[in-house]
Amino acid sequence: MIKIKIFLLSLMFLVSCCTFAQEQQIERTVPDLDLVKITNSSWFEFYSDIIPTLSIKGFALDECKTYKFIKGNIFGDFDSNFNKNNSSYLINSEDSIWYIDLDSYKYDLRKSKDGVLYSYGGSIDQEVNLVNRETKDVSRVLFHGFPSQIEDAEWLSPSEVVLYGRFDDSLYLIYLNIEDNVKCYYYFDIDMSRIKSYSLNVRLKEVDFNVGLE
Repeated sequence: MIKIKIFLLSLMFLVSCCTFAQEQQIERTVPDLDLVKITNSSWFEFYSDIIPTLSIKGFALDECKTYKFIKGNIFGDFDSNFNKNNSSYLINSEDSIWYIDLDSYKYDLRKSKDGVLYSYGGSIDQEVNLVNRETKDVSRVLFHGFPSQIEDAEWLSPSEVVLYGRFDDSLYLIYLNIEDNVKCYYYFDIDMSRIKSYSLNVRLKEVDFNVGLE
């Protein structure tokens, strides 16, 4: 009986230690977001003009987790196969060593004789890639299908990125720390079914997606 009690006490101690370690790990991964930079972004300002209740404090943290880089399915801009029509839409880090590519997987951008960018459409899926020009590594950091869409991205620091997204029932932020391999999700619940797209009306407004639909 004494041995059983000792065993149970030891088990409880181990569970307690594991739980504490897990909580410490989660606590350390929750980032201190640059709220000023996010609220001043064109993405946030665009939806703030449409949604009166939109507030940065309304974005609830859903989860933080570590992730592993896997090889992306696009070409970097250092590769001869890269579609140069995407160049102006790459989101560069301050030193331009890194960039985020939101579009190469999803859209086949072309240019007319008049210099107008257009696309016949593209994949219903979106692959977000992180590219390093020095090491020539192309890493997939996110892959999802319609109607979820990452509409823009911004570098908060040399190692931190925030992705701006929308879904049918929410706007969301995804924080990436590329040094610690941490990914955190924040959601603002709102019916987006009748709200126009930032991506099509602002970031990609120069692209004609109606070619061939007339």
